[in-house]
Amino acid sequence: MASGASEQQAKANLGETRQGGEELLQFVGFHVGGEEFVIDILRVQEIIRTQQLTRVPNSPECMEGVMNLRGKIIPVIALVLKLRLPINRTASL
Repeated sequence: MASGASEQQAKANLGETRQGGEELLQFVGFHVGGEEFVIDILRVQEIIRTQQLTRVPNSPECMEGVMNLRGKIIPVIALVLKLRLPINRTASL
C-alpha cells in the first residue's frame, strides 16, 4: 500500500492532478513567425540550447542543418519556413 501512496505523491509532484481530483494540463509555448503555438508538455522530450549546426548540401530550404546531440544526428528545421509563415526579423530568440 505504501507504493500506491508514493505513486500518488509522485503524480502530485508532476502536476498531473490537482487537489480534488481535477486534471492539470501543462503546455510548452513558443513563437514562430510572430505566431504563438503550444503543445502538451508530455509530447516534449527535452528542450536544449541551440548548438553549432552543420549545413547539408542540397537539403530543403527549411532545413537549417544538422547537429550532433550525444552521438545522434538531429535535423534542425526552420518552422517559419516549413509552415510558410511570414518572417519576423525583429522577434527575439
